[in-house]
Amino acid sequence: MNTRVLPLTLAALLLGACGAPTAPTPGEVSTLPPTTPPADPPTTPPVTPTTATLRVVVPHAATQAAATLTLSLRTGDTSVLAKTFSVTSAAAECTPDPQNTTLTCTYALTVDPGTFTADLAASNAAGDVLSRATTTVTFAARQDTSVNLTLSGVPASALLALTDREDDLGPGNGPDALDLDLGGAYAARVSLLDADGFLILDPDVTATGLCTTSEGFGVAPADGAASFTLTTPTPDLTARAATFTVPRAGHDCTDDTPLPVATTLRVTPLRLGLTVTPATVTVGERYTATAQYLSTRGRNVAVSGKIVSLSFGGAFGRTDTNGAFSGNTAAPTTPGSVNVSASSQGLTAGATVTVVAGPAANLSATLDPSTVYLDEKSTLTTSVTDRYGNAVSDAVTVTPATGMIVTRTGESGGVGTFEVDPNLRAGQRYVFVQSGLLQTAAVLNVRRYPLTITQGGADLTRHDFTSSEPQSFLLAEKLYTGGFSFVNSGDPNVAVAVIDGSTLTVTPVNAGETTLTIKDAYNQWHTLTVSVTGLAVTVR
Repeated sequence: MNTRVLPLTLAALLLGACGAPTAPTPGEVSTLPPTTPPADPPTTPPVTPTTATLRVVVPHAATQAAATLTLSLRTGDTSVLAKTFSVTSAAAECTPDPQNTTLTCTYALTVDPGTFTADLAASNAAGDVLSRATTTVTFAARQDTSVNLTLSGVPASALLALTDREDDLGPGNGPDALDLDLGGAYAARVSLLDADGFLILDPDVTATGLCTTSEGFGVAPADGAASFTLTTPTPDLTARAATFTVPRAGHDCTDDTPLPVATTLRVTPLRLGLTVTPATVTVGERYTATAQYLSTRGRNVAVSGKIVSLSFGGAFGRTDTNGAFSGNTAAPTTPGSVNVSASSQGLTAGATVTVVAGPAANLSATLDPSTVYLDEKSTLTTSVTDRYGNAVSDAVTVTPATGMIVTRTGESGGVGTFEVDPNLRAGQRYVFVQSGLLQTAAVLNVRRYPLTITQGGADLTRHDFTSSEPQSFLLAEKLYTGGFSFVNSGDPNVAVAVIDGSTLTVTPVNAGETTLTIKDAYNQWHTLTVSVTGLAVTVR
């Protein structure tokens, strides 16, 4: 918006010249009486025109591409002088100030002495009158006359400004459009503009009225010049817009040719909001969804008695005095996201509930395999779940039996994996697992390798002797370094058996069959059946 400093004060310094009279300037109208024939001397002295200087200071006109100043002197309705001056920075009579914000223009005038009505008007290049003034001025012969004129702006349009409730205002769809977030009463002030769109600051030229025929909007006078109170409708499903006019001076809202007001107002439409509380809920617990009528900028609007439907469980009802409706339901028993929606009068809104696992309720620990040999390893898998079996990412502490080695190998979504090494310790080995107050244990059965009796690489449980020659057998057990002994050395009438380190020597004695039982230091034992046919011995 342009700003012209008005009222515009034009200082017109009319200086009466001393000395001989001068001829009228071309284009001016002289008021000298007709020449009287010498034979008839005049009864009154002839009127002698006087020379005057008009000095005009024009604020801001230096920026105008073209402007004119029109001076008219009249007696009653009879024109005495009509003069048009150029008021531009390019005119020879005009000099801009150093800041190029005002022009000082000096013009020479030739006028007859007397008292006149002076009309002064400033116009733009299009001929639109921007400001004007009318006063009575007296020019005395051979006497300096100083006249100060204040030009009053001529309104061509108006602007409407709302002066309170700034939080409820926002830019609309246009340079002079305002959006109102909420209805009700607003304080307003009207500013008048000239034809060039500059503000008229003359305190005597103000809007005396503000008019609108837009449905739901009203205007009432308020304290202060050009001040009014606007009443606006409560937000509805559709936007409510209003336009305004300003009646001309001396007219009211029935004026057929009022000034247009560039400002338009619009009460923005309602929307529907939806919130969920809490936004994050554990499985199986309840949450509340609240639908709320809102202004465009998110303020609560008290629209009561409107039916609202929620997307869960067939919940529906009417809004309360605050414009809200609430319903609650239980979250599903599996984690994830739940989309909730609400609808009312064609408006819709949505929200998302995040469902997470509940507190740890179960702890499990399994070993695979559950039975290993001394130098083999097992995998321990731990799992923490809530009461619905959903994984819970709680920390797990694993404590193995003395001597065992446990190494964490992975953890994801409440499931942990560990490598369990019995570290050559046989027996039932316990692995204890704890998560918070939950505890459990897994049992790893660690076995020793079996004792074997071999001959020629073959593992034997029976051997048949067919000759009387003694035979040797190898006693072996993986990862075992101790000695071997008899649990039962058999029937000496059939065969005699001797152990020397890891060598078993069997000597046949008589025909028959007997059983040898050999053990290691850990009481692992192995049996060998000896059969002697004639003088032969059979080992199986």
